Amino acid sequence: MMDEEFAALPSHPSDPNIYSFGRIGVHNVVAACLPAGQMGTNQAATVANQMKSSFPSLRFGLLVGIRGGVPNLDNDIDIGLGDVVICQPAG
Repeated sequence: MMDEEFAALPSHPSDPNIYSFGRIGVHNVVAACLPAGQMGTNQAATVANQMKSSFPSLRFGLLVGIRGGVPNLDNDIDIGLGDVVICQPAG
């Protein structure tokens, strides 16, 4: 998935997640997935918050999944299966 993989970096002591580090194009990347057996938006939010604690200099985030995190039931336009959400963390 990455053009180049890097060695692991230290994370926050209370962060139990396993991360992959590397480069895609000119961008340094840190990636995580939910722990085995866990799924859902609450668990995804927990991993995202732990990642922000471990790597406070993150500039952007990608949520890649099965549309569970951002449904819009008010109209016919919705984020669908296979869509990718890109966000910029706010302080």
